[in-house]
Amino acid sequence: MSKYASAALRSCLTFANVVALLALFVALGGSSYAAITLSNNSVKSQHIAKGAVKRADIARGAVNSAKVANGSLSRVDFKAGELPKGDPGPTGPQGSQGPQGPQGPAGSVRAWGHVFSSGSIAGSAGVKSVTQPSSGLYCIVLDDSIDPATTTMIATPDAKSGVDTGFESFRPVQATSDTDSCIAGGVAATDFEVRTYYYNGDELDDDDGGGNSTGDTLSAVSHEFSFIVP
Repeated sequence: MSKYASAALRSCLTFANVVALLALFVALGGSSYAAITLSNNSVKSQHIAKGAVKRADIARGAVNSAKVANGSLSRVDFKAGELPKGDPGPTGPQGSQGPQGPQGPAGSVRAWGHVFSSGSIAGSAGVKSVTQPSSGLYCIVLDDSIDPATTTMIATPDAKSGVDTGFESFRPVQATSDTDSCIAGGVAATDFEVRTYYYNGDELDDDDGGGNSTGDTLSAVSHEFSFIVP
């Protein structure tokens, strides 16, 4: 090396340049040493800073059932539908009574009544009077607000007098707006008349639809009934 080259090299060797070169050699040498000397599975938990391992650092399928402590997971750790439904729990205690609901709309029935066989009324609404001019005939007058020409009457026998034992005899009821029988009986102002009967079937009657009516009788007989006027 010529004296000129040596002089140029000495002029470049400053303290800062020397320290920088030494630091570079140490850094490169340490990394190379670590990469060469670390063996598989040699890094332990204590070598990793807390929180340094992220989700992306864990391989798919690396965490399985054997690596999860029993009872450590809760329902929120599973997707919807992954957990099976459990058995129904026991019935809870009866709740307290709720508040009373609003009053319902008015019914469509304009008149109703329950009539004894004597013609007296047990209970009614929208009815002025009930008259019994003869056995099995009842003349009914409704309130003035009800036009009998715009409605009809539905009558049914009382439950305890409607059918006799054996179903061979029963007590039919007929309601009609034809009031000729009431007028003939002296009750002129009548809106509807109800006729009650007693049908007496004998033991010769059959139930096969043959229509045997030998010995049968249908008589006008007074008995209890109920009626409505929609």
